[in-house]
Parts: sequence; C-alpha cells; structure tokens
Amino acid sequence: MRIPGYRSRAAACAGIFMLFLAALSAGCSTDGQTAGPTVSEGETVVRIFGTRPNWDVEDMVKRSDAVVIGMISRDLGTKQQPGFGEPPQLYYKYKDYEFTVEEALHSTADLPERIAILVEDGASAVDGSRVVGMGDIPTLQANERMLLFLESLEGHKFSEGPGRPAPSGFTESAYFQVIIGSQFAKLLPEGDTWKDARTDQTFTVAQLNNAIDRQNADAQ
Repeated sequence: MRIPGYRSRAAACAGIFMLFLAALSAGCSTDGQTAGPTVSEGETVVRIFGTRPNWDVEDMVKRSDAVVIGMISRDLGTKQQPGFGEPPQLYYKYKDYEFTVEEALHSTADLPERIAILVEDGASAVDGSRVVGMGDIPTLQANERMLLFLESLEGHKFSEGPGRPAPSGFTESAYFQVIIGSQFAKLLPEGDTWKDARTDQTFTVAQLNNAIDRQNADAQ
C-alpha cells in the first residue's frame, strides 16, 4: 500500500527501499550484494537494504516546511502501518514525540513552542521476527539538543497513513515528520558546524543560513 505523501515502500531495487523477506526465494541486490534471511537461535532475521536520496543541505532546506533546533521532551507513542502483500508480510513502525522548539531557523508558518514530530522506527514481520538492516533511521533521545528538517503533516495528502491521527493535544498544523536523507536527518552541534548523528556528514552554520536565505528569496 502506498501512503500518499510518504516514500513508496513497494519500489523494489529501483526505489528508495528494497525489501527482502524470508518468505521469498530470491532477492534484489544493492552494491553487488544479495540479501537473504539469516537464522539466529531459532529466530528468523529479515534484512532490509536500500538507499535514501542523496540530498545536500540546499536540497534538505528546499524540502522542509520547518528547520528547527530543540529537544525531544516526551514520547507520544508508537504507530504501525502494513507493508506490501495481502495479507501484509511486515509492518512499518513509527514513533511520535513532543518536540520543544528552541529556535525555528526556517518555517513556512508560525510554530508553537511545542510541536509533535513523526519519525520512522523500523519494521517488524507478521510472525514476530525481528527486522534489521535499517541503520539509516536516526535515534531520537530526550533532552538531546538537535537540528531537524521537518515536513508538515497538515493537508489532505496525509489523511491516510501514519500521519493520522495527530497525537492527542496537537493539531495537524503542529504535526511534522522528520525528513531523512542519506546524508542528513538528525544533526548535533559541533563547534560552528552541525554533524549528522548517523553519517558524520557536516555543514557549517553559514552554509545552512545561506541555504535558508536562498530558499526564502526564491519563495518571494
């Protein structure tokens, strides 16, 4: 099932994610590697391989409805959505968090002090098997100062999928999903740079500010 406004989950090999299930007898390959199930202590381990868009800081800003600095202040619970197949072979997991906005570096609307954010949280197979190989998903921790690129979840295209309902106490206009690229997702401060927690890729504060200024100029 394709969720409007979300990355397509069924685009095998050529898509953003390539899925490999233990129930399949053959798989696709990424960088010359073929995926397949492994078994550990009686538990089937399903592996997921794939790539994210290689967006640089300019691209991330262009795709963002908000670029914010702040901290996770509260866990708002977990959601799941069925993957492909009938019946589904696995479920994709998502987490909701309350995020305290310290500073909005860029925003298409006035942001409240506290917003809700949605982030991917891996997947699980229907039979309870663990799904691994999704190390490109950032881990969000409470009271950790971070910079996030966010897409608004307000609007009809998010009426189905993990963007509904908005967490209790939050309107759709205060609900955002974290944008995840192959280079950048969750950025941590390091001197005059921001450093991605997964990839160690960096950009300077000046590079980010210049990208935001150019985006604002183009929007006028």
